[in-house]
Amino acid sequence: MPKGVYKHTSRPCSEATKEKISLAQKGIPRPYQVGHICSDETRKKIGKANSIALMGRKLTEETKIKIRNAGKGKHTGPFSHEHRMKLRMAKLGKHAPTVGSNEKILLDAQEIFDDCKIDRNFSVIGYKPDGYCHETNTVYEVYEKFHGNQIAKDLQREFEIRSHLNCCNFMIIYDNTH
Repeated sequence: MPKGVYKHTSRPCSEATKEKISLAQKGIPRPYQVGHICSDETRKKIGKANSIALMGRKLTEETKIKIRNAGKGKHTGPFSHEHRMKLRMAKLGKHAPTVGSNEKILLDAQEIFDDCKIDRNFSVIGYKPDGYCHETNTVYEVYEKFHGNQIAKDLQREFEIRSHLNCCNFMIIYDNTH
């Protein structure tokens, strides 16, 4: 076959034709090359050869952006929501969440104001809120300056916590000292 650039033109197929093609291809292993079906061993060898060929190559910024954008909007993976939450819990055990510089002072003042005991070591469905009062079913969050950049994430987190704790109260304390 001569080398060069070829433009692929295709005729529009009816839905019935697409269904026939789909049914005909079900159960047939995908060929690596046209007319040749590779074994698992061959696929591994090809993968190894391709990875060796790419070693040491520098990707351009344009290529990096294309790779990054290719995965956007796709499914987050084979893990269920519950499994992702368990993974998050495991991660929290290794890396304790950070505590804001004024968080302790603000929560202490809130304890006095609300006349309650705030549990600072409470976790729920993989999240570790800044505090929780068991008597009043209230979650306390201290929002520092960076929370202004993650409003959607904070709302999703609040929704998930409220859903799990059966419509708990959610008290947001703003730290405006920064």
